[in-house]
Order: sequence, then C-alpha cells, then structure tokens
Amino acid sequence: MRKLLPFLAISAALVSSVAYSQEDNKMYLEVGYAHTKIEETGAFSENTGIAAVRFGYNFTKNFAAEAFVATGLDSAKVDVDVPGVGIVTADIKVDSAYGFYLKGKVEVADGFELFAKPGYVHAKVKVSALGLSDSTSDDSFSWAVGGQYNFTDRIYGQIDYASYYDKSGDKVSGPSISIGFKF
Repeated sequence: MRKLLPFLAISAALVSSVAYSQEDNKMYLEVGYAHTKIEETGAFSENTGIAAVRFGYNFTKNFAAEAFVATGLDSAKVDVDVPGVGIVTADIKVDSAYGFYLKGKVEVADGFELFAKPGYVHAKVKVSALGLSDSTSDDSFSWAVGGQYNFTDRIYGQIDYASYYDKSGDKVSGPSISIGFKF
C-alpha cells in the first residue's frame, strides 16, 4: 500500500492539472530556519539549527512538488564513549541535505492553508573530536505537516514540523519557520 500511495497522488495531480488554469500554475521559493533535534537512540539528543531552501511548483491548487536543499548553521556538542580513550566531547553537524517532497494542501480559511508532504532526503553529517573529523551520509523517508498564511498574492509565511531523517535509531526532526515567494 505504501508504494501505491505516491503513484496515486501523482496520477491524481496529473489528471486534475488538465482542469487547472495555466495562469494559476505558480512556482515558489521558500527560505527558512529549522530548530532541529539530532538524536541517536541511547546515545545523545541535542538541538541544532538548519537553514533550508525549497523550490516548488504548484501543479494544482491542492498539489505541488518541491526540491529541498539545507545546511547546518551550528553544531551540537555530544559526549561519546571512545574505547580506550573514555568520554570525549564531539561536535556533530548536519553538513548538507537535499531531497524532494510531494505536497498536498487545502485552504481552510481565506489565505490560510494546511499541508502534508511525504518525501525523500539525503543527508551528510559531520562529526569532529580530538582534532579529527569524519562524515557519513545516508538517505531516508521524510515528512512534514504544517500551515501557511498568504500575506499578499506573492508572499507567505509558513510553519511546519518535519522528520528529515529517521533510520536505524538516528533521527533529525523539528519545527521550522519560512517565508515564501510565489512567481
């Protein structure tokens, strides 16, 4: 069933886009900040900031697709037990992330929309300690839910909560705030 849902969503968007007026098709750009929690089950849980940019395209008034690019703004300090050395404080940072989302949305009041978006994100995390650094990268299913308010025809504000990465006991998630520009 999970594999069928994206196919159904894309099919519905393509069918409904035939009836959607060409003048209503709008691209958008969002710039935002996410206050995320980086977690490793049983090891640590620390907060850090991420700057994100999303570029999207509205296929219909209720369906869009967007590309996502992000980078960490700061690192979190975590204590790591290194065999033969003991407890070491390490800096952990989301070095970069990119992905895509399908965005379903519905207007619930004049100028105010609620949305949900499933997606895929590939992230690279950097760890530094004792003058050494290493990085690892992986991908994961991602999702977000939130709301957006149109200040004007072209500018809107958005808040959401997203799970950017959740795999093998490692998680990156948190709330974000963005400003968007339609063009």
